Amino acid sequence: MSTPESVTESRSLNVPLRGLVAIERLGDKLPHPFWLFVVLSVLLSPVSRGPAAAGVPRVSPKWVTFALAITGMASHMASGAAYVVLVPLGPAAPVP
Repeated sequence: MSTPESVTESRSLNVPLRGLVAIERLGDKLPHPFWLFVVLSVLLSPVSRGPAAAGVPRVSPKWVTFALAITGMASHMASGAAYVVLVPLGPAAPVP
């Protein structure tokens, strides 16, 4: 017995929709973006101090500026929203 075309088309459309529903359910379980930012910032502080305590040398500020400029130019091709993330990182460069 063969199935009508509309049934097979609706089944093929259900697979991507089920994937999107699963992603949406996972996203609904995440906390508010503000709290994600706060928690990740708190976690990042000790993680970044670890290499400093181990004696890993710091990067020269001129290389941080260069890396931010190159990353900004490359990401601009993908999306202008990258500057929202990169601009606040500039002042984070270590001062000699």
